[in-house]
Amino acid sequence: MSPNLYIVVLVFSGTMLVNVLTSAALWYIHGNRIFGYITLSWVITSINFFLQSQFVGYDYKMLLAFSFYLLASWVYYEITSALLVKPDRRSWVYTIPVTLVILGLVTLRLTHSFRFASIFSAIAIAMPLLCAALKARNAKESRGDTKGFKILALLLVLLAIHYLDYPFLRQSETGAVFGFTFAFLLTFAFSIFFPSFLLWQLAAEYSGRLQGEVTKQTKELVDLDNRNKALISILIHDLATPVTTAMMSLNKIEDGDAPVMQRLSKSLRYIMTTIEKVRELQAVTSGKKNLDLKVADPAIAAHNAVQYYAEQLAAQNLTVRFMDERKNPQSAVMIDSQLLQAQIIGNLISNAIKFSPRGEEIVVRFSDDFRYVYIEVIDFGIGIPANIAPKIFSFSGATTRIGLHNEKGTGFGLPLVKAYVDMMNGRIEFKTSYKDPSFSRTVGVCMRVRFPLVVQQPLLSERREREL
Repeated sequence: MSPNLYIVVLVFSGTMLVNVLTSAALWYIHGNRIFGYITLSWVITSINFFLQSQFVGYDYKMLLAFSFYLLASWVYYEITSALLVKPDRRSWVYTIPVTLVILGLVTLRLTHSFRFASIFSAIAIAMPLLCAALKARNAKESRGDTKGFKILALLLVLLAIHYLDYPFLRQSETGAVFGFTFAFLLTFAFSIFFPSFLLWQLAAEYSGRLQGEVTKQTKELVDLDNRNKALISILIHDLATPVTTAMMSLNKIEDGDAPVMQRLSKSLRYIMTTIEKVRELQAVTSGKKNLDLKVADPAIAAHNAVQYYAEQLAAQNLTVRFMDERKNPQSAVMIDSQLLQAQIIGNLISNAIKFSPRGEEIVVRFSDDFRYVYIEVIDFGIGIPANIAPKIFSFSGATTRIGLHNEKGTGFGLPLVKAYVDMMNGRIEFKTSYKDPSFSRTVGVCMRVRFPLVVQQPLLSERREREL
């Protein structure tokens, strides 16, 4: 090996080592697979360089050592594809080069001409590089600035040319020095270009994510503003009619008109209910609602909720049946018992009363498994219409309906229920108008709430409450 060639080889080896370490460090820091591809390409190049330095005879070993760079060529193709939004990979980029390498080996055996045989390997290595260059040149949808792709395309074309000149330069000392020098310059260019280009791409990607997050936050603020406008609309319009009715009725109180007093009482109750719902909604959406989470038996809250609605149940001749199908009747969950009683189960019982025919029953069923405790409020009423079902838990959707007994609602009941269930790490879902094997008739609505199971031991405090 001549002194000039020795110096070029030594500098080339040092550059390879620096490139491997730098790309591996960037891969570790950013965790981006493209840096992993680049690390792999430098490792393959280093191995290829080592193999060619070991095999000096122009035989199968030398040809296979040169053909080994096909792996790096494929890696460059994958890097270019990964940088594009629509990679559109081609299978022939892998199959045809392999075929060409095999043809080169066969040609070497038949002709014993290393130069002629290595042409097949040179073309095989150049094909993925030229294909990647074409993809980079025509890149319209990328993860960053398309100007960088033009530079990438140029470097890939130069690299392909470098391997295409291999059959003509490798067998002479002067040609080898020129080839290694050209390879060193390309390696130096790639070692500068790849880190800067990919970091620019990552910056563009992170900027896009940030823009998406800003857009999301903006949308949430717009939704919150729309909710506030909806609240104002409710206060202006929904409360106007009952307040007017109450004021007109007050003028007739002196006459002792009982129906008038009933209308007044009903209107005032509706006003208070709407005001309370609006307050609850504001507390939930603003994050000011604090929970008092404790381990408790949800069945106790359910019984208390039913007792609260005893008057309304009796007025419609409705009965409530409890079905406790838990494997462990003492299964407990982490809940705010007051909220579960008044806002969750209370709202579900209220809805069941509104949409159940007179004389029917409402079923409250408990069940559990190894992860959750389930509470179901089941009625046999008219069910939920298909046009309302998808937005039944939405604050913004119009879901208010008149009950079977002319009851009015605010439309906030079920959205508030879902908000509270979510705050207690639970989940709510429903089914409507279906057959349940436990009952002989069609179920109107089944509202099913689940909470994570936290204990399965009898609670002393709850046993005392039950004994009382």
